[in-house]
Amino acid sequence: MNSLKTVLAIILLTFASLLWVSCEKPEPDSPYGEGETSKLKGVTLTLKKVTATKAIFDGTVKDLTPDLIVGVHWNYYPIEHINNTNIVSTYDFVDGRFVLGISDLPSNEVIYYMPYVHRNGVTEYGDCLSFTTAEVTMTVDKVEVMGRVATFTGIADLDGDGGILCSTDPDLSLAKYMNELNPEPYDLDGAYIHKLTDLDFNTTYYYRTYYRDRSAGSDVYGEVKSFKTGETMLTVDNVNISDNVVTFTGNVALDCEGGIFYTTDPDFSDIASCGIIDLSYKSEIPYLRKCSLSFNTTYYYCTFCVRNGEYELGEIKSFTTGSDSSIKDLSLSSATDLSYNGTANCYIVSQSGLYKIKTVKGNDENQILTNATTPELLWETFGTDEVPSRRDLISAVCYKNGYLIFQTANTFREGNAVVAVKDSKGTILWSWHIWLTDKPQEHIYKNNAGTMMDRNLGATSATAGDVGALGLLYQWGRKDPFLGSSSISESIEAESTIVWPLPLDSSTKETTQYLIAHPTTFIDKWYEDSIWQSEKNIYDPCPVGWRVPDGGDDGVWAKAGFGDTTFDRTNQGISFSISSPSTTWYPASGFRSDSGLSSVGGLSDYWSCSFSDFGIAADCLRFDRSGYVDPLYAFYCERGLSVRCIKD
Repeated sequence: MNSLKTVLAIILLTFASLLWVSCEKPEPDSPYGEGETSKLKGVTLTLKKVTATKAIFDGTVKDLTPDLIVGVHWNYYPIEHINNTNIVSTYDFVDGRFVLGISDLPSNEVIYYMPYVHRNGVTEYGDCLSFTTAEVTMTVDKVEVMGRVATFTGIADLDGDGGILCSTDPDLSLAKYMNELNPEPYDLDGAYIHKLTDLDFNTTYYYRTYYRDRSAGSDVYGEVKSFKTGETMLTVDNVNISDNVVTFTGNVALDCEGGIFYTTDPDFSDIASCGIIDLSYKSEIPYLRKCSLSFNTTYYYCTFCVRNGEYELGEIKSFTTGSDSSIKDLSLSSATDLSYNGTANCYIVSQSGLYKIKTVKGNDENQILTNATTPELLWETFGTDEVPSRRDLISAVCYKNGYLIFQTANTFREGNAVVAVKDSKGTILWSWHIWLTDKPQEHIYKNNAGTMMDRNLGATSATAGDVGALGLLYQWGRKDPFLGSSSISESIEAESTIVWPLPLDSSTKETTQYLIAHPTTFIDKWYEDSIWQSEKNIYDPCPVGWRVPDGGDDGVWAKAGFGDTTFDRTNQGISFSISSPSTTWYPASGFRSDSGLSSVGGLSDYWSCSFSDFGIAADCLRFDRSGYVDPLYAFYCERGLSVRCIKD
């Protein structure tokens, strides 16, 4: 009988030990108890960080089991019973590690906690421990002022509202608060950086910290201090020249229109004709701006500001651009003739080598550019966010005896480049797109609609989800391409070797001669109703043997039966059903306007050579993220769209 009582007593004591514990506050290793470690049943739990409002635990687990739970009971008083306590727990273990957090705690308060582990149907409890939450902190350790931007840095550990109050009023009266910097008050527990922008120049501002003491129910304010913003400034500290790319660096803090003028006229007699680096209303210290200019040319430059309608010019200085380092003496006889079987505005190159093309206008070998004297490598791009260096794709160019000769880089890389020939005055007479890619495959469409390329013009891939599949963009009727996106889901222009000129805003039709001489200038409000045609002409951008397809009712997409289908939201495009192979990939490459790229990953339009009945538009294929497909869409000719070439 006595032995039975002994066994029952042991069972009761064991059960009680799981529900009733004594909790004494230990001496912590840090002011808040950070670093305290508990070990139980193959689990190590460490109090990693304590702030004014949070406690973060992390730990490790050995021998993961399906029912494993690790948690913490906690309360504001010593835990004597696990009932009526707060619990945080986790089932989420990554490589045997886990994190637990207790949030929304009051500052400067003792918190008691007890870890536990549940495994294989059994729960084990650790010792009752404690930590003390930190006191509320809001400091401004430094204020850096550059122009009209003030940058505050300091420490914030808040359990309520808080931040920095700033005003031009030295008394900082509530009615005159100008700005309130509130650096994520309920979640910030460490160093912060916060900027106050668009301040007045040459003005004294007063500031102080504040935070809400929740226990006292009142705001606590710091000492009133001040800073003064700078005066307006614009300097050119350095002009770096690499071939024809000029980089200006300096400091700017302007409250007006201003920037840098550059011109070949030393007297600045016609300001309206000057090139401009616009730094208006900027508080960027320092700045860096680039522009692409003519080779071997002396330019004059000065800073300027516009006040009350008057130009204030700084000191006039000059620089001279370098020679075109890509121009070399290349062997005409050793070069592979890409135009041997026909001429075009685009040539495909699939391996490193020395190549030549006839300098004629597009596909008309009779229109020879007799006035050509000088070649030029205009630009290069990988079609990605990688910034290419000049000559990464085309290492050298040369002009001899009616041929433009070019050498690719020793290490072949896929991408796109544009080369040109100029006359003795430096005017571009014609330009050609060099498409560095593997040979595009032929895709046969249903209903005898035609044989199309497997990829967009300028694309280095035909693979769904590959940014290389986006290719280049073309204004309708133009032979020269513009950059597409460096992302399949965002409208972020691909990097290239030049600074592209601003779009030309023109309400009248520019002549095709102007477009030929300015192949990198995007023309707003421009169109020409007969420049692309079903019978390939000198302005068609496709390679030899290919052309821009017909649109409308008799066009390739309408004939092939392109209709509403499923949009691939992972790869951002549509795999259309065709005859051979079974599908072909069309990425949602967006479009270009005078304001830049738009709708990449959301929709796409593909030009046809068919001018629309609307008078300022042309027929194209359109599709969007909903799966909507319209093979009879019409879009403004001035937009830059993708091109998918059809076999002649």
